[in-house]
Amino acid sequence: MMDFNMDYLTAGDLLHGYFELLGLEPSKKSWSEAKLKDNPPRFYRIKMLKALFKAFEAGDIKKLEKGAFVMKRNLKDYNGLIERIVADPVSKDTFQKECPINLRDIAWAFQRLFRYRSILDNVLRFNQGVLTASGIYAFAAKKAEWMNGIIHENIPAIDDILCAIISPSNKAFSENEMIERFGYPDIDLSAIDDDWMW
Repeated sequence: MMDFNMDYLTAGDLLHGYFELLGLEPSKKSWSEAKLKDNPPRFYRIKMLKALFKAFEAGDIKKLEKGAFVMKRNLKDYNGLIERIVADPVSKDTFQKECPINLRDIAWAFQRLFRYRSILDNVLRFNQGVLTASGIYAFAAKKAEWMNGIIHENIPAIDDILCAIISPSNKAFSENEMIERFGYPDIDLSAIDDDWMW
């Protein structure tokens, strides 16, 4: 379920909400209010995401993975992120001063990391649907869940970069501001989920 910081909504809420809806509705062809209107949990999630995409100027909700929104920004917006990337120990000996990072590079990095994050999201859902198991089946499920725990602990390293590309200035909006300025639904999503499940 979308685990929003109720004080402020950030690019992290956009990213996690995107993957949550993708888990509920894998076909992005169905990602419209009209197609999801008969399923309130999905309907309100798409409304939330549309408002978040508008607030963060993230482009077309169905094409986030392409990172095209990056090309509509100024390179100087990413100066802080570029400094972080160049200083990251992973980057040691990979950058040359005569080949500076440009917007196309940032969009490519977003595409690559987003694709990787999508794969990880599928891996983290691997045990979904396993309600009970015993013997060797329980062992296999628990081994997969153990590995997923390691992935889950380390996934913020990827999310942090993706969020910094989505919102290089680390914008945060109050829920009231989101409702008033961007059409964010003023609802209790947990209550809607609970009603739908029963």
